[in-house]
Amino acid sequence: MLPETIHPFKYVSSAYDNAMQLLHKAGPDWVDIAVEGAKVLLPKQIAYDAIMTAHNGDPTGVEHHNHKGRYGFVLADASIPGKHRIQLFDQHGFISHETYDTLEEAVFEMASQGYTQEEIGALSRLSKTASWQKGMQVQGLMQQYNAGEITYRELDVAIAAATSTKPEQTDVQ
Repeated sequence: MLPETIHPFKYVSSAYDNAMQLLHKAGPDWVDIAVEGAKVLLPKQIAYDAIMTAHNGDPTGVEHHNHKGRYGFVLADASIPGKHRIQLFDQHGFISHETYDTLEEAVFEMASQGYTQEEIGALSRLSKTASWQKGMQVQGLMQQYNAGEITYRELDVAIAAATSTKPEQTDVQ
């Protein structure tokens, strides 16, 4: 890592540190390219440092949102011991996850993807909504289809029923 006097950050990502080292080693023919790379990484490094600093280097489980209304948080990957993942979700349920070798890499990537605005409790709040319940129902149906438990036709019919916006009919006596 470069000496602290070169940057004002408490937490420096390996991507930013590597870029700064290359910048300092770049010959005259490569300086312009190295400077452009540093410009691209600087906002990501600033966001990474802010997230890490706010949580003393461990923002595990803290939700952050992006400008598109999606959310993400970092956690230990239960399926691959020693790895960390970014879990992404929106108002309809879980979207995807991405696995990284270290907590730091996962946080840097989360920040790089724009998940920088902290919103503690978003998962708990959204998971109680009808939209989330419908989304999770659809995900369950997709899992059944992918496992060969239902046909595509059954999937199509079940998704249509699950996402129907018709008001529920009640018996009037």
